[in-house]
Amino acid sequence: MKNSLLSIILGLLYNVTSAQLMITPGAHWVNNGAAFVVLKDMDIINDGTIDAGGSVVKFTGTASNLIGGSGATVFHEVELAKAGSNKVTLLNSIDVSKRVIFTSGLLDLNQHVLTLAEIAYLYNESENSRITGLNGSEVVIRMPLYAPAGINPGNLGAVITSASNLGIVMIRRGHKSQSGIGLANSIDRYFDITPANNGALDATLRSYYFDAELNTQVENVMEMYKSIDGGAGWTLQSVNSRNATENYVEKNGVNSFSRWTLSSSGAPLPVTGLEFYAKRINGNQVELKWSTKQEFNNKGFGIERKRENENSFTPNGFVNSLAPGGNSNIPLHYTQIDENSYTGITYYYLKQVDFDGKFRYSVIQFVNGKNAIEASLKVWPIPSAGDVNVLLQGIEKDELQVFDITGRMIQHTPVNNNSQLSINGLVKGVYIIRLAQHSDMSQKIVVQ
Repeated sequence: MKNSLLSIILGLLYNVTSAQLMITPGAHWVNNGAAFVVLKDMDIINDGTIDAGGSVVKFTGTASNLIGGSGATVFHEVELAKAGSNKVTLLNSIDVSKRVIFTSGLLDLNQHVLTLAEIAYLYNESENSRITGLNGSEVVIRMPLYAPAGINPGNLGAVITSASNLGIVMIRRGHKSQSGIGLANSIDRYFDITPANNGALDATLRSYYFDAELNTQVENVMEMYKSIDGGAGWTLQSVNSRNATENYVEKNGVNSFSRWTLSSSGAPLPVTGLEFYAKRINGNQVELKWSTKQEFNNKGFGIERKRENENSFTPNGFVNSLAPGGNSNIPLHYTQIDENSYTGITYYYLKQVDFDGKFRYSVIQFVNGKNAIEASLKVWPIPSAGDVNVLLQGIEKDELQVFDITGRMIQHTPVNNNSQLSINGLVKGVYIIRLAQHSDMSQKIVVQ
């Protein structure tokens, strides 16, 4: 009966126009018992209070969504089950008291913090369903480690073994590539490990990673790097073992913890600064673009592709290096069009090949199929008291226009994909918000 009542309440709060579950200031959303809440293509905007109880909040559907609002948002369990490459993006920090379940889709922390309770953990995180946040986001857990033996707090991927009593340990997993004095760049993951007792530990640290976080690093020569000043300076650490199949690097004899990351920057690379992107430009074509900062002994780039109904990647063309003789000290830019009308998800990566036959792989990128709905204009709150938030997704750039009820344009401003902006100071009345180059995407708002 309690679960049925919860479904009725959610139905009353659902805003059909903006697809948002809005908890207004002063409102209190209570999930009694083990309620199971399914949000299909819906945002949560919490400006009130959430009492999660023992509930599971599951995000499903075929569009990306948001968790935002001014209220403190604490979930018991959260499950991601978004189709394809869709994701849930944080507009503020959240807490989780039991676990985050990764079924499909990404959780983009978006410069915010996911804090796990002492007993909470990440469940089933994988290459295709995981946490991301390349602009400085972190997952945090705090728990006691008394002579830990292979303990992986919160399943964050930092496995610690030590005969010592470390006391209360704070572990932060970040998702931003590291650089500084002694380190050119790293994988898109680092760990800040801060024990209460941080000396003479003689510990073992095993650091896991995903292939999608490699950031051009070469797995079979990756080393551990340590920083004691928050990432400004780095020192190379010896490693005792690596496993490129299970995706970890391990070091013994660690006497103190601080910030740690993985990098192959010490090994000479034929290509530096490789950045690779894939974007569907119409129903039949995908644009592949990449750039390099320097190239040495570089023969070129093989393009490899895999559709979601296929088991493996297959070659899909080769592009010779633009550098004369394969050597260049200046940035070079490449563009290739792939004829692709597949309606599902397609994955791409580059295979960079040296003249001596050695090769390395780029990060994996993916595009939605030609029938996928990739563009959205999200506007909230509706109705508004005068300030309105806008988020554009799936369109690289456009101009946002605001019209009053007479059709007169009163504001216009450039907008970019996945950038949030605010429209402030609107007086009472009815307005239309639309995009200049996508006029079919519009939203009526009411200011009260």
